[in-house]
Amino acid sequence: MLTTALVAVLVASPAGGVFAGPTQANGSTMYWGPAVLGMLKTPHAVFIEARASYIRVGYQREPEDASAEPLYPREQFGIISPVGALTAVASTPWPELRVFAGVFSPTTAGTRWRSDGPTRYHVTDSTAFAYAAPLGAVWRATPNIALALGGGPMLVSLDQQASYDFGAYANRALPSGAQLFPFEDPELEGRLELDLHGWSTLVLASVYAKPTDNLAIAVSGFLPQTPRLGGRLALVAPSSLAGAVPAQIANPTADFRLTYPIPWAVNAEAEFTTGRMTFALLGQIQGKSRQRLILGRVITSDSALLRGDQVSVRESRNEYTVGLRGSYKLDSGIELASRFDVTPRNTPREAISPLNIDFTLFELNLGARLPVTEDITLEATYGAVLGVPVRVEASIFNPRADTLSGFALPSARGDYTVWAQKLVIGCNVRFGG
Repeated sequence: MLTTALVAVLVASPAGGVFAGPTQANGSTMYWGPAVLGMLKTPHAVFIEARASYIRVGYQREPEDASAEPLYPREQFGIISPVGALTAVASTPWPELRVFAGVFSPTTAGTRWRSDGPTRYHVTDSTAFAYAAPLGAVWRATPNIALALGGGPMLVSLDQQASYDFGAYANRALPSGAQLFPFEDPELEGRLELDLHGWSTLVLASVYAKPTDNLAIAVSGFLPQTPRLGGRLALVAPSSLAGAVPAQIANPTADFRLTYPIPWAVNAEAEFTTGRMTFALLGQIQGKSRQRLILGRVITSDSALLRGDQVSVRESRNEYTVGLRGSYKLDSGIELASRFDVTPRNTPREAISPLNIDFTLFELNLGARLPVTEDITLEATYGAVLGVPVRVEASIFNPRADTLSGFALPSARGDYTVWAQKLVIGCNVRFGG
């Protein structure tokens, strides 16, 4: 039986640019809530958004023996994460009812740690993403209130690679305290490969209210059904074992199933306009506690080395974000805006590892909205994210732990850092007015 590490680093800022939120209609509206589409002055509209984030993560690993001198160089990786979003709305024969459709990503994650670096037994390369394509209806119940409900399919993909310590696996078969092979011996280092995909569904709902001409309030949320991913799990033995044992033992493959919950989200925003200035207060909760423990199972395998249940321990908690946006409209019609978001760390410090890094994040976005014509506007945002460094002095991971526990990985003690930049470009087209 082989316990696997099945999650990737996630350093995510709120979807969209400086104007994103439940009270705004743009490319990320499917994420933030489509009820605002019921308040558009034109019967039809299309909103397109493209976002690219560059994320830089660092890790200074400490030796397993806390009294020893540092043995590992500082490890860093940079990754570019492109994300697209689309929102479309159209009228119906009933003036108060509109239909909408769109595409958005509820979550994206990834790592690019070096294959020979100190993080390699937790994770090296990995990519995890989900894309949903909901459709639904928005009903303008009164001139000042709109309600939306929708849902649709969701595609989820998880690819991951990590090194595997055959020596540590052999040691765990010995009596307690016994050790035949050194831990992390390069001669006994193999590779673990995971390639999983699956489909699920997602439902979303939102409400938008404009109690006065100057005040707009919106609340929204989406709930993904937990997908069951399927695919291939493979273990590649080091060259030192290639000729010593049969191929089905040295390089086994398995048909693998993984229950991989996608976090739900609840968003709320209040927007106040006075003259040329607009201010908005945003709050978000993401249900990341769904991923505290992730379970997989080997269905069929050509080796006893890959058998039974597989466990990944994350100890994630629900995540909270608070943001403040302010904007000013110039005589030319250009609207300049800034937004500041804070997301406190939610994962217990001792559960943080190179495959499950979590930070307190501060994000500053600066952007502008440019009217090209009466019905076409462009949006652009530059954002910078800074994470508060995390030092892990006590770790739940231990290479001597029981294989069934999900903790049988090198200690994740050390210092973690992160910063990120993002660029968001959007185009909003309204027609039929």
